[in-house]
Amino acid sequence: MSLDTVERREEVATNEFDVAAALDDLSRRIESDAEGWRAHIFNAISAWRLPSETVADEEYVYFIGGEAFNWRRLAERLAWHIALQLPEELELEMQDWLDSDDIFGGLEESEFRKALGHDQWRAHLNYFYGVTLEKCLVLHAGLAIEKDRVGHGRGVNDDVMDGAFVTLYEAEEPQLWAEFAAACGLGDHSGAARSVALDDEFTYWLFKRRVRTTYQVHVAHEVRHGLAMLERLTAACERREKMLNVGEGRELLEFRMARRVMNRRRQGLNVGLQNA
Repeated sequence: MSLDTVERREEVATNEFDVAAALDDLSRRIESDAEGWRAHIFNAISAWRLPSETVADEEYVYFIGGEAFNWRRLAERLAWHIALQLPEELELEMQDWLDSDDIFGGLEESEFRKALGHDQWRAHLNYFYGVTLEKCLVLHAGLAIEKDRVGHGRGVNDDVMDGAFVTLYEAEEPQLWAEFAAACGLGDHSGAARSVALDDEFTYWLFKRRVRTTYQVHVAHEVRHGLAMLERLTAACERREKMLNVGEGRELLEFRMARRVMNRRRQGLNVGLQNA
């Protein structure tokens, strides 16, 4: 898909999609059934078509290149919109849900697929394989280099991840970034100017570049490496959560969540005052 095609698709989506109406519908659903906040968020997600937006000076990018859908980023934006409508206990529950690493948002895969709808599901898969697993693959390659160096009695230094990029993409990260910026017409973006959204877009570009230049059998092999690393990371997160669920750890977690809720409420009030 050419950049012109993507830009035309995003322009059509931006012109035709009524954000205010979508948010009003979500608010009405929450007002009549606050307990069903998760189902209402997924309902809004399934109908969402806006590729990106800026809210309270914060950039929200949902569709990378018009084809890779970051549903969690949209869920965060929608949750921020309804936070003040929820009782505190439900807001804590929603924040806990947002912080979860469950790739299906606490649903079974079949339920999650149905909740997203056909188009959003396909775009979600693009994001999962092109961003989530690609980042896991880079980490896997870096850890493999680190393990090899330690096994040979050599020290580990900061260039391990540089080696990971060379292993996967046959170029160091700065060179790849320059190629990406040139290909996407971004101009000169230094490291300091890079955002999370832009890094996701860069990762997706790396994924497409690698798939385009790699034998299919190697691509499948690398997917398995990415899945294995994701499983390791998920297991590590689960162990951490279990530790926090015990005694003082659980109390600390609840304190941190409560503080986030208060901060989010203050942000919402500030935005309301600015718009008044």
